[in-house]
Amino acid sequence: MKSFFKSLLILSCIFISTSLFAQLDNNNNNGSEKEGNIKVIVKNNSKEVKIPKSLELVGKEGFKKAYDKEKEKLKQQQEEAALNNKGILTKEQLNNLRIKEMYGKREIKKVDSHQGNFLTLSKTLTLSFRDFGAIDGDIIGIYHNSILIVQKTTLNQHYQSFKIHLEKGDNKIEILALNQGSLGANTAQYKLVNGSGLKIASQYWFLATGARAIFNVTKSE
Repeated sequence: MKSFFKSLLILSCIFISTSLFAQLDNNNNNGSEKEGNIKVIVKNNSKEVKIPKSLELVGKEGFKKAYDKEKEKLKQQQEEAALNNKGILTKEQLNNLRIKEMYGKREIKKVDSHQGNFLTLSKTLTLSFRDFGAIDGDIIGIYHNSILIVQKTTLNQHYQSFKIHLEKGDNKIEILALNQGSLGANTAQYKLVNGSGLKIASQYWFLATGARAIFNVTKSE
């Protein structure tokens, strides 16, 4: 009797094991049939990504240089917009308004402007000048003791400098306005510097065409 039950138990185990192996084998076969098959979905409404035009690289400038350039441009635009919105005038705009208020509504008389008398021990003086308002085409000539040393030069936003060799005693330096700019006068900011680099004068002139700004410089021993 015991042998019968033992044989029955062994047969049951063999049957269960066979079923399990068959099931696993079927699963493996099904998986191998699908292995390597990947389903891909492509959306038709996908959009191409474009590089913003403001950051496109031009020539050899490189990304950083292009970025810095656009950043600086944006900063200037923002500053200009802020000034326009608040009604704040820049220094240049304020200078232009002052000139227009002083000269724009009336005729400028042809009157020479005496800029002062100066004493120096230096052998030379350097005269520097620039248009301190809008660049409107002012043109001047320069004389030293009635001798023309600069026939014609146009004022701009940067200082132009001319060295003048002084004679013993009195030296007369004259700035002749050859025209008047669009703002109504020949205008400039100037400075006089001696041979040691010391500034001895700094002022402005407002001249009609044909008028002169005059500096009297005495060179002592």
